[in-house]
Amino acid sequence: GSGTGESVEQALLPHLGGFDERLQLGSTEAIKQGAVAGLGITCLSHSTVRDQLELARLVALSTTLPPLSRTLYRIRHRGRPWSDSLKRLLDLPE
Repeated sequence: GSGTGESVEQALLPHLGGFDERLQLGSTEAIKQGAVAGLGITCLSHSTVRDQLELARLVALSTTLPPLSRTLYRIRHRGRPWSDSLKRLLDLPE
């Protein structure tokens, strides 16, 4: 049910010809740790796996597959004020 999972299925699986076996885990951290443990390959954002890449526990694969991107939206409750930390986050340069 994750956005990344849906993006992978829609954009990448047609190029891969399918898989004989699949493992579905319940969280990004579980997926990352499964890959670290050698359970298989995965598609996660670079920011999610940066620590494991730096420790050489994971490697990024170079492929000719199309790049993935997702649109993120910011939404908020009208009646709640923005916290100072949220204001700082939204003021980050792109």
